[in-house]
Amino acid sequence: MVEIDEELVQIVKEHMPYLSDCTNLVGRANDCFADPISRLIIQDGKEYFQQQNDQGISNQFDVVIMDALEPELESPIAQGLYEMKTLDNIFQSLTDEGILIIQIGRAPTLLDPRPDIGYNAPREQLFQKMESLPDVQAMFVYEDAHSGFNEPRAFMVVCKSSSCRARFYATADEMDYLIYDRIVRTNSKARALSYFDGVTHLGYQVAPKAWETIYCRREPTPFECSYRFLDFKAPLMEYNMDDESKGAFLVTADYAAGEEDSKSTPQTHVWANVDIPKGAYIMAEHLASSLQLSYQSIENLQQNMQYGGVTVIGDFVDFVKEYGHDSQSKGSARRLVEIGASYFIQAVDSESDANVGRWIPPHPQGIRPKYSPVYERHRLSFDVFMVATKDIPKGTELKRYSLMWESP
Repeated sequence: MVEIDEELVQIVKEHMPYLSDCTNLVGRANDCFADPISRLIIQDGKEYFQQQNDQGISNQFDVVIMDALEPELESPIAQGLYEMKTLDNIFQSLTDEGILIIQIGRAPTLLDPRPDIGYNAPREQLFQKMESLPDVQAMFVYEDAHSGFNEPRAFMVVCKSSSCRARFYATADEMDYLIYDRIVRTNSKARALSYFDGVTHLGYQVAPKAWETIYCRREPTPFECSYRFLDFKAPLMEYNMDDESKGAFLVTADYAAGEEDSKSTPQTHVWANVDIPKGAYIMAEHLASSLQLSYQSIENLQQNMQYGGVTVIGDFVDFVKEYGHDSQSKGSARRLVEIGASYFIQAVDSESDANVGRWIPPHPQGIRPKYSPVYERHRLSFDVFMVATKDIPKGTELKRYSLMWESP
């Protein structure tokens, strides 16, 4: 803990001792400040990280939590922490997969102006500084309404590695396990965390709509802001499983000559039952039902196969590998698997021969931005939905590019 005000610490120790009372924690000192794992440094945080950098000390912290006055208040003490040099020094102090968490003030509203003007302009400057740091790989924002203020407060998580997405987007059960595995036990047997658990974390994963609304008021408008909503003017082309003649698609399968009675896999084809205009959504209902699996889940299934007698698991893993694709949200460690009729669509090696493709095209800069509440909020929709990339006349076979999901 690096704190600039020693007198404040002493006042809190004397008059608010419950804040540093660790008597209920198993294996900890009665006074939190006296515990061997804690270290209190009375120093300006800006100077501390500069000295660390000057001495060549780096890669020492897994997490840095910066709880300074929010950037919009423009406090002389806090402003030094938001300078480019200080932020870079803090990042140099992080391990390769370290994260920085910053309290960034009140939550925005839909009525706020574009982010670089008005009350929140200093926050936007902070965002752009973090985005410009080479070591920053991912940024998230979240809100909490129980921070002791009259309104919800906002926080930013800045990651040195995109792999932090795997934990930030962990499911409730995954997060509950991580908490159980690492949390300190209590003598009272009560839970050490009063407000946080796996389900609470789910509420942090999707930033409120105001964040992307304000973000999309940036000038120029970010590319992905054109894909915040499905286009209600574009038709939905669905597959009718009960009666193909009433749907937009016909599915056929054929075997190579002489293999009709063998165990070989047939070649499947999807044909247009109607004229499909460019931009129409292809089997959106089926694609919205795609299965999402973590890398860890797939690895667990593979480990179970070593005990034998579970060929159905092996078949499922093979299906996941063949018909699934990795999430476009880099580092999320998730695989999406099409479980509807869409996986019957033939893949082709030439992009020019394809007539269906991803709903959101690859980013024109060749890489997704480090901070984008649009990409984060709609990551699953961007991972599954497909559209017609050209007009598809009735009777034409649908084809997708085999590397459709490979570009960012």
